[in-house]
Amino acid sequence: MTLEAYLPHVPEHQLMTHPSLAGIVKIRNHILQTRQKRTIVMVDDDIKEVRAMVGKRPRKIRDPESVRRILENAISILQDSDRHMYLFNRGGAPWTIQLHCPVKTGGGTPSGIMIFNGKWDYRFDEKLFTHEDNDYVLQVMRGKQDRFVFVDNRFFFEFDYKSNSGGLQSVRTSDRIATDEAYLTEKWGRWLSMETSSGGNLFPKLCVRRKD
Repeated sequence: MTLEAYLPHVPEHQLMTHPSLAGIVKIRNHILQTRQKRTIVMVDDDIKEVRAMVGKRPRKIRDPESVRRILENAISILQDSDRHMYLFNRGGAPWTIQLHCPVKTGGGTPSGIMIFNGKWDYRFDEKLFTHEDNDYVLQVMRGKQDRFVFVDNRFFFEFDYKSNSGGLQSVRTSDRIATDEAYLTEKWGRWLSMETSSGGNLFPKLCVRRKD
């Protein structure tokens, strides 16, 4: 999309464009390398709403200011603890939420939103066209510095996976995904396993264990 397409929704001084690059992985690296702020939030374009998973039942949150406060709270946790990465729970089912552990320190699969802070010794692997976010989490968890990421169980960012026409849709094919999954399996060995969901789709499971 062009800069003009965003202007009706976002003030121009809040926008930063990137050069024409092949694939989301190179764009992510460009954002990290040319950052102007200590902390960066990357949000996928298919986020529909946020669900608050605490209380008697999940509640939908669509008010932009409320969502902004959720992200600002996550940023404060990252900055105050001087850690690098913050994710949100990928499971939207209430019975998967551990309410005794609102924010855990371990590992997790990215769910359409990633927050990065401070340390920039990691890069997205440009050999990948898909699953680059899982690879990045493994870099952090197997690195010498942080060795864990925050995963927020209080909120679930619901997204329409593979629903939009832009982004990775032009390069996401079954052959490309299979190639990336084989590459990740070889790269990470026992730290990553490819499992089959109830719908028959393969998904990566991170096998690095950390105590909370």
